[in-house]
Amino acid sequence: YWWFFFFIEQFAGQKKQNVNENAQKIKKEFINLAKNKCLTLHFDSKIMTETTGQGRKKIERVTVIITCPGIPDAQLIGIVRVDNGKANTQAKPIQEILEEWELFDMVEFLSFDTTATNTGWLNGVYTQLEKYRGKAMGWLACRLLNIIYFW
Repeated sequence: YWWFFFFIEQFAGQKKQNVNENAQKIKKEFINLAKNKCLTLHFDSKIMTETTGQGRKKIERVTVIITCPGIPDAQLIGIVRVDNGKANTQAKPIQEILEEWELFDMVEFLSFDTTATNTGWLNGVYTQLEKYRGKAMGWLACRLLNIIYFW
């Protein structure tokens, strides 16, 4: 029965390679589509429960999505794990993932909910992203979540 485990291991390795190749292909295609276009960055964080060998613990993840009027579909750029909900621990990973995708310099608008972490005029996520970029960007602050939570 050793050959069965060998086959499973080979299959899993091939599947992982195929997934990585497809991901790189999608990434390259989106970068080519997005070149010289006005992009909107959408980000939001959620506290989730993670199960580990030591039990369950709460972690925060930030979803990063890019949209553009000239591109028909939104592109999920990544879901980043952050240490806490503070603005500086959210802004830096967002910048890094956008730079990895070569899109940071093309982002012209930021779309986010109106939590204090995002909107703080001194240290909010959008303020830090503008500082990293070196220029002001348009804000699309969404109050829909606040209306849903408080009405």
